Amino acid sequence: MKKVLFALVLIGMTVALFYKLPKKKEETPSPAPIEIAEMAEEEVQEITVVEDDGKHLTFKNVPIDGTLEQFVARMVQHSFKKQYQNNGNAMLKGDFAGFKDCRIIVSTIDGIDLVSSITVLFPSREKWSDLEQDYYNLKEMLTSKYGTPAKHSEHFAKDACIFDDDWKLISLNHGKCYYKSHYATGKGDIDLMIDYDEYDTYVSLTYQDKINGAAVKNHAINDL
Repeated sequence: MKKVLFALVLIGMTVALFYKLPKKKEETPSPAPIEIAEMAEEEVQEITVVEDDGKHLTFKNVPIDGTLEQFVARMVQHSFKKQYQNNGNAMLKGDFAGFKDCRIIVSTIDGIDLVSSITVLFPSREKWSDLEQDYYNLKEMLTSKYGTPAKHSEHFAKDACIFDDDWKLISLNHGKCYYKSHYATGKGDIDLMIDYDEYDTYVSLTYQDKINGAAVKNHAINDL
């Protein structure tokens, strides 16, 4: 009986001693990696916003901004094919606004590698009626997107011979045709016109970014 009591006392003392010993704290994972990951994600989001801040006029939803090399690369991603690139200019070819095989002219000026102007040359037409139809179709779409043009004119010079469509083409090639619509936006200007060169007659559409256009102008003024 004494041995049993002694054993119980010994067990009780061992249990009491165990509870009095300081317990080792459980280690918890540091939250630092989670915080760093969240911070990195926020920084990426901020960079994305800065790259497309909505201040520039856009072409194919791409801001008219950056170097010639950068902008051409973005256009190639939009399925345009680069035809050439030199002397601060580049020409691409592709489909635009429902028209096949348009020529896209990307322009900068010497001394400042900054894209500010994009011109689309729509397919060449041999008939005046086709040119006029292209012009009015594009004008309708532009007006739907940007509102009524700030200025527009659709007439020939007073001394132009416009007896029929053939004569209207001749007058166009002599610089006596004034079909042009000008759209003024807060981000830049857009000009639609029936145009021509030494070989073709076509409709052209030019986008001029306001911010980069001003930078190009200031650069030109410094040359004076």
